[in-house]
Parts: sequence; C-alpha cells; structure tokens
Amino acid sequence: MRERPIDAPLAMLAVRSAPALLAAFLLGLGVASIASASILHVTMLCGAVAFGCAAGLAIRSRAAAANRAIVKADVAQGTGHPRSTNIHPVTQLATRETLFDAIADTAAPSGTLAVLRFADYDRLAAFDEDKARQALITISKRLGAAIQPGRVLAQIDRDSFGLWFADAADCDHGHAEIRALTYVARQELADIDQMVPSIEIGIACRPHDGHDGDELLKRANGMRSAPEIGSTGEIKLASRLPANVEREIFAIEKALPLAIEGQQLSLAFQPLIDLSARKLVGAEALLRWSHPELGNISPGRFIPIMEQIGLSDTIGMWVLNAACREVRHWQAVGLGDLRVAVNLSARQILDPTLLSKMERTLNRHGIEGSAIELELTETAAMADINYSRQIFAGLREMGVRLSIDDFGSGYSSMSYLQNLPFDKLKIDRAFVTDVHLRSESRAICAAIMALGRGLELEILSEGVETHEELAVLHQLGCRLFQGYYFAKPMTAEAFCNFAKAPLGLPMQRSPVDAQLEQLSKRLSA
Repeated sequence: MRERPIDAPLAMLAVRSAPALLAAFLLGLGVASIASASILHVTMLCGAVAFGCAAGLAIRSRAAAANRAIVKADVAQGTGHPRSTNIHPVTQLATRETLFDAIADTAAPSGTLAVLRFADYDRLAAFDEDKARQALITISKRLGAAIQPGRVLAQIDRDSFGLWFADAADCDHGHAEIRALTYVARQELADIDQMVPSIEIGIACRPHDGHDGDELLKRANGMRSAPEIGSTGEIKLASRLPANVEREIFAIEKALPLAIEGQQLSLAFQPLIDLSARKLVGAEALLRWSHPELGNISPGRFIPIMEQIGLSDTIGMWVLNAACREVRHWQAVGLGDLRVAVNLSARQILDPTLLSKMERTLNRHGIEGSAIELELTETAAMADINYSRQIFAGLREMGVRLSIDDFGSGYSSMSYLQNLPFDKLKIDRAFVTDVHLRSESRAICAAIMALGRGLELEILSEGVETHEELAVLHQLGCRLFQGYYFAKPMTAEAFCNFAKAPLGLPMQRSPVDAQLEQLSKRLSA
C-alpha cells in the first residue's frame, strides 16, 4: 500500500511532535483504526519514524539502549552469559539467545512474545542476496525505531524478528502496538524495486502457551499467519482459536509431515466434461488424506496448515508425480488424450526450481506437457506478476496448460489476463450455484463468457449440481463443465471405469456454437 501525500504543515507537525504522538499511538490511546484520518494518519507517523526523522531516531536509540542494557547487566553480574557476543551480523540486533534470557529473567508470570517474519526473504535472496539483506536491515531499523523502551527486539531466524512484552497482563495487551509495528514493517521498500514486504505475525502468551522462550517461540511460529488488511489499510490480527480447535490443528501439524511416508495420501479424480462434444476431456486431481487415527481429514482443514508449515512444495510434488503416473496409465489402457488438472500453490509458483522440476517429472513418467494442466488462483498468479510471466512462459514451452481457478473471487483485475499466458478460466462456484435463480450471477457468468471469447480462453463452470444450472450456463455459451451433476470425485480405478463407459449425454448446442458455425461457413464461402 502506497503512502498518502502529506501536506507540508501537517508533515512539520508530525516531525515536531512525533515522540509524544507515537508513544500515545503505540500505547493504544488513539488506535481505533490504523488508517484513521482523525489522528494524524499513521502513514505520516510511520514515515516520520521509519525513514529517519530526528524524532524517530531518538525513539529508536531508546529502544536500542534497552536491548543493550540487558547485555551490559549480564556482563556486570557475571552470570556466565556473555550476551554481548549474541549480535546478529546483518541487522546488529540481539539474537534468539538474548531474547530467551530476557524471557527467563522476567519475574512477572505473564508476558507476550510476538514473531514478525519477512515472508519474501527467501524468494528475494534466490535472485539477489544483497537486496534481501538490505531489505532485512531496513525492516529491522523500522522496528527498532518504532518499539517502546523496555521491549526486547531480537532477530530469531534469518527472516524473523522476535519481540518480548514483559509487562503484558494478557494476550490482548499490546495488540495495538503489534498492529502498528506490522504497519511500519509493511511500508514500501523504495530502494528495493518499490517492493511492499509481506509480513507474517505470530503471537504466544505466557503462561497460556508455555513458560520458557523455546515453548513460546514454537507456539508463536505455529500461530504465524499473514494479517488481514482492511479496506482502509488497517491491520487486523488473527483471533485466537478455541482450545479444541488449536489442539486439532496441532495434531494435524504433527501428523502431516509423516503422511507421504505412511502412504496416507491419495488422489481423487473429478471428470471434466465437454458438453457440446459429448465427451470426457480429463479430470481434476484432488488430494485426499486418510489418517489411521484422525480418519479422513477434509482438504479444507489440512491444506491451509500444509501451506503454513511449509509442506506445500513436498506434498505438491507428490501430487504432481501421482497425477502423471495416472495419466501414463490412462494412455496405456487406451483412454485417449485425457488431460489431468493439478492445483499449484503460491509457494510452488514462487519456487525458482519449478521449471526444472516439471521437466524432470514429465521425462520421468514419459508423458507430454500437453497432458498436464496447472490450476492456480488469481491471488497466487498476482503475487509477483513479472516473475510469474517468466515461469508461465517456460511452462507453456513445455506444452503445459495453465488455468485460473475460482475466477472472479480474487483480485478482480483484468490486467493480468493480458500479461500472463493463460489457457482457461474456471468460473467460481459462487457464481454457478443457483445461477438460474439469480440474475446477478447470470450477468457475471455472461460477462466472463464474453471475456473468454474475446481473449480466446476456454471457460469451465465448476460446481454444477443441477440440470437447471447446466442449462443456463450452456445457453450462455459455456462448453466445459465440472461438478456433482456429472460425477463426484472418485478413485483412480473408478475414474477409469467412468472413462470407458459411454457418457449418455444428449447432444446440446448453445447459441454461441451455432453462431460460430455460421460465421465459419460464411468465411469459407
């Protein structure tokens, strides 16, 4: 989010009174909304602090002094912990050991540990390590400038910072300050290609989540997620979950890394139908997990956790290999040129080795790229549009097709459709459900059909469950369908049997098909 312009008189007021105003802000005295225009917009304050005004530097020096005081106290008291050596070489912040010692030295039974992770670090470092380090330094300076005296700020991992609130009476205490720090950290990095850094937040509370630093850090990392950004730019931290839900999440986190080795994962296949041609054209591969104790776990429950704990690459490659093996089997048993659609996560798209992995996988299974279709969301495609354009071009060279899943539910921006080489749009099921009863859904679907024709993209309607929905969508010009009306997701063996049997669908021709046929005849005359 770019900062709003500030008029000169207001800017001068911010500089002159930044210490008092920021202290009040961070204490939560004026934080009804991060973006409130009624109290000298926080963008102005963050700009005054984070980018080097004298008032901001004074606050930073007080915070840094608080960290140094911990180090000096240890040496003076002869505790045997030479914490003065625990300084991170890049950011010059205290390290994890100093943070853990500060937590251990806190006499109060309660406190809050916040973890802020610069989520773009690894991806940026893969292309330019110097820029990644510079971005990390800039963010660390912003945090150091903005924290209140008495907090302990440390770098606890290559891309993560820890902040200890020793005086937090409960877990909600200090949330206003954490929101402010998140806002500061997310400001545009003007010297790093105007990059807006992605920040993830995790919070753990003593004694609820543990007592020592190691326990609290594990819990904070487990709860880490990207904050929600409101329509006016305000930061909304994730709410704490009920204890039973947290226990379930923890159980899934422990079990998921063993799912591949334990042969607990499988694929289900949902048919993709070309209604106008009355034929099966492929299937979407859907991940399933059956745990020996937890039972069948819904993808809606484990996939977000899979992405959060960093397993989307590993499990994603398992899915791709399993889908390719099945395609090879389809070809061997004479099912024709069926295509399998595989979902691709944002993390996989940003993997710099994706192209080489895809090429090796295709070669290993002896299939052409044209047998694979990768589905991704609008949000994932737009994460880094310049990088995505390069990756997509490489995939297209292999013959791999690309489709946007749940179209209409993400960025709702048309510009990326011009800039990225997609083959298909899948209309989000929210617009498909009861389309025959909802005029606004019909209008949206008709617009997407027209857009697809104009851009020469295929359109698929997913989630079709009734004959009425099918009839309306086909009348609007849609040819490709997926949903329970035709078949539910099924095992690999059941899909082969489905593919061998005649579909038994009546021939249906949409008005668009007839118009295209007439146009073709006129052009060939």
